[in-house]
Amino acid sequence: MLASDRRLDEASRARVSYVAVGATSDPNLLRFPPAGYVPFERRARIGYGDRRWEFAVDELMSWRVKTRAGFRIRRAAAGDHEGDATFSADGTPYATPGETAVLRPGILPFREPVRVISVIDEEDRRGFTYGTLPGHPLEGEEQLMVVRREDGAVYLVVRSFARPASWPWMLLRPVLAIVRRIVVIRYTDALSRSI
Repeated sequence: MLASDRRLDEASRARVSYVAVGATSDPNLLRFPPAGYVPFERRARIGYGDRRWEFAVDELMSWRVKTRAGFRIRRAAAGDHEGDATFSADGTPYATPGETAVLRPGILPFREPVRVISVIDEEDRRGFTYGTLPGHPLEGEEQLMVVRREDGAVYLVVRSFARPASWPWMLLRPVLAIVRRIVVIRYTDALSRSI
């Protein structure tokens, strides 16, 4: 078994590394985050109209927003969801609850194992929430969502709460905050590109 396959297999069997599962969906997250965690929210307009909406939903739900932001991704299915699975036009499966993925940011040597906690599938809101697994440098949750307003404007909304997973990562807390902001800018750029 390859090392990357072993990591994905281990992550698939692990439990999330934090307690407040689903807290990114709480409208009071920024005012009342889970104790010990730093909340974060960014909303950015990425375009206008049905074509932008469809493009952004497809890029987000197929995890391509992550790869376009510089991540490498290895995914493992959540189980037998074949009947309920949704796919992009190129056949890439959309994120599903329970799915495990191991993310690798660019050329950096560490891995970020995560699990999809929930999927948002509403008429004008689409996205998913994932939580960290053991081995991730952070503990917490991130929600990525595309929102369409009545006037046709399309927005990317990123909500999260996190803290360093161990004391070595605590030393890098200021750097991690900067990296998070850069990654969100890359998400926005990826979803704003011409279609």
